[in-house]
Amino acid sequence: MNKNKGVINMKDSGKLVIPIFIFIFSLSIFCLYYFKFMNQGFIFIKYPFLAQNILKSGWLGNNVFGDNLLYIYFHAILLNMFGEHALTSARIIQFILGSVLTYFIGKKLFNSKVGIVASVIQALYGTLIIYAGSFLPETLIIFFNLFGILYLLKFEENKGLINLSMQL
Repeated sequence: MNKNKGVINMKDSGKLVIPIFIFIFSLSIFCLYYFKFMNQGFIFIKYPFLAQNILKSGWLGNNVFGDNLLYIYFHAILLNMFGEHALTSARIIQFILGSVLTYFIGKKLFNSKVGIVASVIQALYGTLIIYAGSFLPETLIIFFNLFGILYLLKFEENKGLINLSMQL
C-alpha cells in the first residue's frame, strides 16, 4: 500500500513553477499595457458588437455571416458566461495562454530555456499585445495554431490517438 498517496511530490510540483511564472509575467505585461494605453482608442469593436447582436437576436444572429464566425461566437459565449467583463477576460485568455503554450512547444522541441525565451518574446511582442487589446481574431487563431502544434507533438510522441486521448 502506498503511504504517500496524498502527498505532493516536489519533483512534480516543480514542473509548474515555470508555466506559472510565464502566466504571471504575461499577465503583468498585458495589465501594464491595458492600464497604460487602452484609453488611447485602438480598440476594434466590430466583433464585440456582433457578439452582442447574437445574444440579442438568437444564436443565428443578424448580419454576422461573412465574418470570422469562430471569433464572433467565442465572444458571444464569453459575453453570455461572464457578462460585461467578458471582453476583458477574452483579452487575457488569448494573450496569456498563447505565451504558456509557446513555452510548452519550445520545451518539447528543444529544452526549457528555449521555451522560456520564446514565451518571453511572445509576451513582449508589441503587435500581438495590440491585437489582443483590440479584439482582432488573430490572437485566437494564434492560440489554436499553438494548441494544434502542441497536440501534434504529443501525438507524435505517443504514436497513437488512444494514448493521446488518455493524456488530455
